[in-house]
Amino acid sequence: VTALAEVMAIDAHTGSILWRQSVSAPIRSTPTVDHNRLYVTSINNQLDVFECSTGHILWSHMGITENAGILGGSSPAVKDGIVVAPYSSGEVFGLRHDTGMVLWSESLAALNRVDSISSLAHIKARPLIHKDKALVISHSGRTSLIHLRTGQTLWTKDIGGIHSPALSKGTVFMVNNNNQLIALDFETGRIIWSKNLPLTQGLKQDGERLLWAGPILTKEYLILAGSNGKIIFCSPKNGDIHH
Repeated sequence: VTALAEVMAIDAHTGSILWRQSVSAPIRSTPTVDHNRLYVTSINNQLDVFECSTGHILWSHMGITENAGILGGSSPAVKDGIVVAPYSSGEVFGLRHDTGMVLWSESLAALNRVDSISSLAHIKARPLIHKDKALVISHSGRTSLIHLRTGQTLWTKDIGGIHSPALSKGTVFMVNNNNQLIALDFETGRIIWSKNLPLTQGLKQDGERLLWAGPILTKEYLILAGSNGKIIFCSPKNGDIHH
């Protein structure tokens, strides 16, 4: 997918273009593939679904168009025939994978934000689906666990972020907007521990603070990448940084 509003299928061995389709707006998120279906979300909050083998469009779904948002977007997540489609408006929809019929919808927009940046409800982190539940994080300060089939909100925490979380043995690891690494219980939302990440390591002369992305979970560590071009290794047990 490209920022020129195009979707292409390319032969992995030869590089030849198998098919090419135009969509309604530029695309700044990665596509999702599941069972010969390609799910693509444009910056105008339109989800288009293509047949992978032919490029034939199967169905589309439209969210509320936002005039402002964070650069980049979230990819849909699919499991058991249900598509979890997040948008920059803070909306998240549960859709049937075969028809696009809406099964449920929820909004993760926070109502008590007053400044222009923190009020952006943009869902940039990819939804995390585990068993029959989906964890969705918005930039404006809401993290919710939603039942995949009913759309029931099982819990909500006042935690905002833009990075996709990691899950291991019932624990969710995420970086919030305040540069904290947080471990939550997936089923209850209880905060197990939180760790303030370095803000001044390798501080630039212009005073810009460090920002951290991740985490990626390995067997022993949580790995995060900093805006200073460095990575750190943190313990999944308590968030301590290993030097």
